[in-house]
Amino acid sequence: MREKKILLDTNFLLLPLQFHIDLAKEFDRLIGAPYQAITLTPLLSELTSLTKNKRLPLPHLKIEVIPSSKKGDDAVFDYAIHHPVIVATNDRKLRKRLREAGVKTIFLRNYSKLELE
Repeated sequence: MREKKILLDTNFLLLPLQFHIDLAKEFDRLIGAPYQAITLTPLLSELTSLTKNKRLPLPHLKIEVIPSSKKGDDAVFDYAIHHPVIVATNDRKLRKRLREAGVKTIFLRNYSKLELE
């Protein structure tokens, strides 16, 4: 079985800090297959500026960082339409754009669990 890739948006990387969500456990539950978590360089830069000296609790999740020259939502959208990924984001506008382009998304439901659409 081919490994699935999950592209993590900045807001998703903050979930463990904000809502104590175990991303690895939730991804295992939703995907049920081998997966690789990835993010893009501009998203990592955004995350670093948002968190400053806070340590993110991502102990069981190895994240591959992919270079991108675009910024923010445009970087996520552009990567997602050119690569077979599932995008993990809570950004409603981005989710709508992705859904219209046929890209699957994962989002936070009821502040307690993740859902795949």
